[in-house]
Amino acid sequence: MLFCSDVNQIREGIGDKIASLLQWSTCCISGIVIGVAHGWKLALVIVAVSPLFVIAGLFMTYVS
Repeated sequence: MLFCSDVNQIREGIGDKIASLLQWSTCCISGIVIGVAHGWKLALVIVAVSPLFVIAGLFMTYVS
C-alpha cells in the first residue's frame, strides 16, 4: 500500500524527468533546425550518422 508521501515522491521524480525530456528534445530539435538553416549539407551528414552514435553509446554502456 502506497502512502501519501510515497505518491508525492513518485510525482516529483516523474515531473523532473518529464521536464528534462522536454528540455533535451527541444534542444535537439532546435539544434537540427539551426544546423539545417546554416549549413544544410553538414547537418544532413550529422543527422544520417547520429543513429550510429546512439548505437555505439548503447553498446559502450552495455559493455561497461
